[in-house]
Amino acid sequence: MAAVFGKRHSRLYFADGTFTLKAEDGTYYNVNRELLILKSDFFCGMLSLPIPGHPPLRLNQTSKELLQKAKEAGLDGTSDETAVKFPPHFTSSECDIFLEFIFNILPWTKDSPSLDRLCALLKTCDFYAVEWGMEYATHHLENHPDLRAALRYQLASTYHIARWAYRAFREMMSASILDLSLQEEAWLGWDAYRVLVRTHAQVAKYRLTLAFFLPDVVHAHFCYDKVGLQPVPVADGYGSRRNGTDPGRRAILA
Repeated sequence: MAAVFGKRHSRLYFADGTFTLKAEDGTYYNVNRELLILKSDFFCGMLSLPIPGHPPLRLNQTSKELLQKAKEAGLDGTSDETAVKFPPHFTSSECDIFLEFIFNILPWTKDSPSLDRLCALLKTCDFYAVEWGMEYATHHLENHPDLRAALRYQLASTYHIARWAYRAFREMMSASILDLSLQEEAWLGWDAYRVLVRTHAQVAKYRLTLAFFLPDVVHAHFCYDKVGLQPVPVADGYGSRRNGTDPGRRAILA
């Protein structure tokens, strides 16, 4: 038997668990295989495969019999020695958050989840194809008070949430480019940051152009009388005003 390095999770290593997972820091989780299959398309595809060298399960067979067959076949996830590893870019905290959500073991609270928890859920549920988990996270992030525009844009780009990309860019256009922190610039990435800076510069240039080179005034072709509010044609708006005679006023006083 291979040596096992790490520790068992205090709350997520169940004595009757049928599937073992391992985080990047060596933490082991032992959870229910059937619930993983039910709640995640990723695990459904992976764990629904037939066991090599064994006939398919009969209807009267239990999950314990399936687990015994899997152990005999030496399949991954049947013990600590053969634990299925979470991806290396998942922290142990993100693994905790994902499994706590999947198995619904957190106490109920009326408060919105924290920003870090929701971002972790978005990341893990996207990877493991938990569509309802993605919907839960995006719902609570939609108007989260701690979600900065730059991070919203980064999440939108990563998880293909088009409405967030548009909203985030508009918010950043309404603020000064100098207010962006180094962390926000990192969230944006070079390409998006370059587009944002260029757009800010183009808007500033356009405003200066309007300030120094005023466009010609286009006068109305109709003047409404004071009594019936009926449009009265204006014969010569430019020349008559320059000469001190307002045809609209003349029409009203007539």
